[in-house]
Amino acid sequence: WSEAGVRPAGAAFLQYAARRELLALLLSMRWRLADDEVGREAVLTTLFDAEACDSLSRRLPGPRAEDPAALRALIPEQGGILIYVPSPIGSHLFAWSRGGLARFDLPSDIDLRATVTGLKTALRGALRTRDDSGLTAAAAPALAWALPEPARRHIANWDSIAIVGRESVHRLPFEYLRIAGDYLGARAALAYYPSLVVAGQLETRRARRTESAARGDDVLFVANEPAKTAQDRFRVAPLTLPAGALSRAATHLPAERILSGADSTQAALRVHAAGAASLSVLAHGVRPAEWSRPVGFATADGWLGCDAIEQMRVPTCVMLYVCRAGHAAPRRGESSGHHLGGAFLIAGADVVGLADEDLELSDCLLQMETFHAALHANDAPSSPAEAMRRARQRMLADGRLPPPMRLEGLAHQMLR
Repeated sequence: WSEAGVRPAGAAFLQYAARRELLALLLSMRWRLADDEVGREAVLTTLFDAEACDSLSRRLPGPRAEDPAALRALIPEQGGILIYVPSPIGSHLFAWSRGGLARFDLPSDIDLRATVTGLKTALRGALRTRDDSGLTAAAAPALAWALPEPARRHIANWDSIAIVGRESVHRLPFEYLRIAGDYLGARAALAYYPSLVVAGQLETRRARRTESAARGDDVLFVANEPAKTAQDRFRVAPLTLPAGALSRAATHLPAERILSGADSTQAALRVHAAGAASLSVLAHGVRPAEWSRPVGFATADGWLGCDAIEQMRVPTCVMLYVCRAGHAAPRRGESSGHHLGGAFLIAGADVVGLADEDLELSDCLLQMETFHAALHANDAPSSPAEAMRRARQRMLADGRLPPPMRLEGLAHQMLR
């Protein structure tokens, strides 16, 4: 598998059922032979070997973890990591906390695509109609597959959860699974690690970073007047912002750090993002078919995609309020290198917020306001994952279903 070329598109190495079966079988055999906690954690090295084959891991600098002990720092306090390894002959769920590693049998993944598709279809309808009354029933089959009752009991007290293997389980939107009446995304602070190996590489890069002290204010980039060429080609219209919407969404920012209208150019983004503490982008998503990674966002002077982003210097936290910024062709076995999230991680971000689905402008503005208020609270600032949980809780308290934003990367770490 490691001899396959690094590429951002095409079939990934776990797209083939026979390879998923082999990986699942190896993990089963090693688990049965393990006779103590050290031996059980050592089972993860088989998974590390597979994860190191993906393109994002091979493009990121730094050594790849070979010992589970080196990655224990990734386990969130008061929580743990859920690791999914699906296959047609039976699937694995590993629950890794500071108390040790547990394993749960999951069903075959043969029918999983249909299960997840049913949930996503219901979710789109609920977001469109602002009525989530049917969402719990639609999510029940996915919940039964992903978190059977023994696993739910095991993580009942987890306040923070990192999830590994989202791409391999057909991008299941865990935020909308409901446990005891609560959405998981509001019950726990959620993050998605592209893989354990990639998360380890991001943490190593983060620990070595020395420039963070010189970072300045946050930047809000609002391409509310996209270029005429973008409007014509991608059939997008200018964003109509309610009066005072930007000032409410970014109360912590001076006016000069809000780039909107004619100022929302690619050159301005490069200059301001390079010295920022965090970056939020509010723009139309675009999908140029000629790109190998056909996902980007409109700007006042055109559109920006993965290749250009990877050449930028970006903040450690990037929030993309961009329709379908995380949507790309399925690549089971790849982590995140084929969409905007992976591009920003390669460019230097530790955590990226993005969505697979279309987004409503009003929902984005409200979530942005609450998220940044929690992230930058003077008395007790939050991690990005906790700030996102609070934003979801507020929207649900107001009777609104939160937009399908997720956090990829080191979202449980405080910003540096």
